[in-house]
Amino acid sequence: MDHLKVDVNKVVNEFDNRAENLRDENAVLDARDNPKVAHQNVFRNYHTKKTVIKYLKPTLTDVVLDFGCGVGRLSNHIAPLVKKVFGADKSTKMLKIASEINSSNKNVSYQHFNSYPLPFENKSFSKIFTYWVLQHVDNNELKDTFRDFYRILQDNGMVYLFEQVRSNKSVVLDNIHHQRKREEYHELMKDAGFRFINAERVFRYPSYSLSIWSKYSGTSKFILALLSRLELITVNRKPDHIIYSTDVLIYKKI
Repeated sequence: MDHLKVDVNKVVNEFDNRAENLRDENAVLDARDNPKVAHQNVFRNYHTKKTVIKYLKPTLTDVVLDFGCGVGRLSNHIAPLVKKVFGADKSTKMLKIASEINSSNKNVSYQHFNSYPLPFENKSFSKIFTYWVLQHVDNNELKDTFRDFYRILQDNGMVYLFEQVRSNKSVVLDNIHHQRKREEYHELMKDAGFRFINAERVFRYPSYSLSIWSKYSGTSKFILALLSRLELITVNRKPDHIIYSTDVLIYKKI
C-alpha cells in the first residue's frame, strides 16, 4: 500500500482555494462551479447527511469528532443530537467558513491541526467519523491518523469511515485523491488496534438516484427523501456496473 502517495501541501491548497471560491457546502462536495453540479450537490448533501445520522446513531451523551470537517456541514447537522462536536481540519480557510456558518451552535468547536498527535486529550471522544476525507490522506499519514484515533477514543468507542472505495483495486486519480479497497482500511485499522464491526455501501457511482435528480429542476424535500431512500435500495444493484462507491466502514476500540 505504500505506493499510494498524496501531496499534503497540494491537498491543503486545493481546499483553501475551494473555500475562497465557493464559501459554502459545495466546497466539500463536487467543487466544479456550474449550475448543474450545484444542483447535483443538493442531493449529495442531503443523502450524505442522512447516512451519517443513520449509521452514527448520535445520542445526547456523545462527544463526537468530525475528522476533516471542512466547512462543518456535518458537524452542524449532528450538533443538536449530541453533547458536543469537535471538527478538525488542516485547511484554516475551511475552518473560518465553518465557524461563520455554524455560529449558532454553541456545542460545536473547530480545531486546526497539521501534524500528529492531534490536539485532543486521551479518550476524549465516544465516536469519530470521516466523510470523503481519507481519500486525500497518504498511507503513511493514515497509519498515524488511525493510531491517534485509538488514543483519543474512549474505551469501546466507535469509528465510522464514510469513504470512496473500489471493489477490485486501489486507484490513484491524481496526487491529491485516490480510492482504496475496503480491505486496505481494514488492515490499517486492525494494525491500530481496532476491531472491524461492519461495512455497507451507502452511495454508488453511477447512481440511479443522482441521475434522476439531475433531470429534475426543483428542490422538493419530498423528492430528496424519496431519492435518498431509492439510493439505499438500489445501491447494490448490478455491482458489475459500479465504478466506485461510498461505503461506511465501522470499527470499535477494543
